[in-house]
Amino acid sequence: MIVSKMNPGNALLERSETYLALKAEKAEIDRHKWFASEKAGRDIGFDRAKFEWIRHYKKDFLHKK
Repeated sequence: MIVSKMNPGNALLERSETYLALKAEKAEIDRHKWFASEKAGRDIGFDRAKFEWIRHYKKDFLHKK
């Protein structure tokens, strides 16, 4: 379900712990994608970056919280 920006329910969604956790994870995956792409000399793609991040960094990310 897509929630429009005009929907007042967005404010509640954007404050939920689950939403904030997923948003933080995506930011970390994007950061990893940037570094890994720079190292590879090409764009590695989001799917590969997500797989690598989950495999190598998610455990530590979850323990920081």
